[in-house]
Amino acid sequence: MAIGLIEIVNDALATLGEQPIVDLKKENATSTSILVNQKYPLVLRALLMEDDWNCARITQKLAKLNKKTRKGYKYTYQLPKDPECLGVRQISLNDGETFIDLNAYYNYNAGPKESLFDIDQDELLCNAETVWIKYTGLVDAAMLDPFLASAFSARLAAELSYAIPASTSLAQYLDQIANKKLKKAKSRNALNRNILNPEGEVIGCRYHGHSDRHVRVDMSE
Repeated sequence: MAIGLIEIVNDALATLGEQPIVDLKKENATSTSILVNQKYPLVLRALLMEDDWNCARITQKLAKLNKKTRKGYKYTYQLPKDPECLGVRQISLNDGETFIDLNAYYNYNAGPKESLFDIDQDELLCNAETVWIKYTGLVDAAMLDPFLASAFSARLAAELSYAIPASTSLAQYLDQIANKKLKKAKSRNALNRNILNPEGEVIGCRYHGHSDRHVRVDMSE
């Protein structure tokens, strides 16, 4: 059986000793489902933004918009809306041939770096004529891997426990459990990333001397 939003929600409710719900539709609303509807979207969004999850990673070429130069950048691109872009993880400025891992690019060593792009609301500003990105998308709960789904359930249970059964001490305990499950999900995600080794992915960036020039290192086969 597929693990979807309702299954994850009911798992969180079971942690609190609550009865399961049938669905989250307004016409079948209960006090519990109303509370869940208020809580889960923000919990899911925040959880997805925690890491570069394999199950939520999407590769897409950005559409160039007909707009004037802004903030010193020549071109404006529309960030994806379906699913919504929650964070750009990698960027390709050579038509998708290789991707620059942004975490590696900005954290490899200290000192100023060339600014590859800027984000202005739901638009990306860049000097490259074509831009591809790998981003974390706001995917459906059914897309989550089992470890991330478990972390989502635990985090949701912790949030709901402030109202059901309105126990701060329980909420704090469940928050600790959620953090442990999130750590495990991140570890498994990193392990799978090393095994999968996506084609064309740049693992890191290296710098030479004191110049700002970067060298992209493509470690994929």
